[in-house]
Amino acid sequence: MDAQVNLIDLFSEAAAQQTPVAEFIGPDIAAFAHDWGESMNVTNWMENYQQKKQAKINQRINKKLGGK
Repeated sequence: MDAQVNLIDLFSEAAAQQTPVAEFIGPDIAAFAHDWGESMNVTNWMENYQQKKQAKINQRINKKLGGK
């Protein structure tokens, strides 16, 4: 949740300074989002999905091998 609040604060500050969105974000929206996400240490949805999927697979394997 901190990441979202930080992003809102960032946009609010830019709006208060009347900075155009295109100038604030730059020409590459995807690069802005990627760089911002990395700076906030936010995992992307694909990494999160893969981690959850791997955890489920590991649980099933452990269960079949007699673990918990």
